[in-house]
Amino acid sequence: ADAIRAKAQADMEAAQNEVDRTVLRAPISGVISAPLVALGAFVKPSNRALARIVQLDPIRLSYEVPYVERVEALGLSDLNFPGNLLETLRLRVIVSDSWIHPEPARPRFVSPDVDPLTGTLTIWAEVANPSALLRPGMNVRVQAISE
Repeated sequence: ADAIRAKAQADMEAAQNEVDRTVLRAPISGVISAPLVALGAFVKPSNRALARIVQLDPIRLSYEVPYVERVEALGLSDLNFPGNLLETLRLRVIVSDSWIHPEPARPRFVSPDVDPLTGTLTIWAEVANPSALLRPGMNVRVQAISE
């Protein structure tokens, strides 16, 4: 019984040493969310996420534009819209009446379809956020700026 107990103790210490030496590295940088698994839970190798990494610099924001009205207002007939327009467009990120983010945002991706309920097209933009003041979930406005 003493030998069985000693072996179990040695196995437990070996397992603890493995846990102590375990380091998880992500291929991106950011801020980690709250754990998605309970502390002390047994985790098997799988595709299940342990936590979520939120990239804050640059940060991505989404906004919507009324598609048909925008095309008509710009007088566009080029089927490459909005891709050709996004290459030259810069945006100001307005957080509140007294807070305008100092870095301009650049549109990067466009939804391939228009929302049938709202008639809007979703556009995603990226903006430098070195101070990490902009955070996911914030409500901001965007405004086109001319260069």
